[in-house]
Amino acid sequence: MKEVNFRKPFERLTPINKCQLVEVIEVTSIVGEGDVEGTPCREVVEYYSKDGILLARYDHYLQGELEKGVWS
Repeated sequence: MKEVNFRKPFERLTPINKCQLVEVIEVTSIVGEGDVEGTPCREVVEYYSKDGILLARYDHYLQGELEKGVWS
């Protein structure tokens, strides 16, 4: 088995148990009411399984916090 050396800052804390390529549905939408202090307009990217299950949501406005139990 060939050893792979990654450059820092990428370092795994645990070994990889499984790795596979899977197809997902990517949905990009504009959300927000437009006010700067409350809910500014911004782009949100969501990833769904083929069965329609929400897998992940990226919303830069949340700065990496969890939103409704989904990684943002």
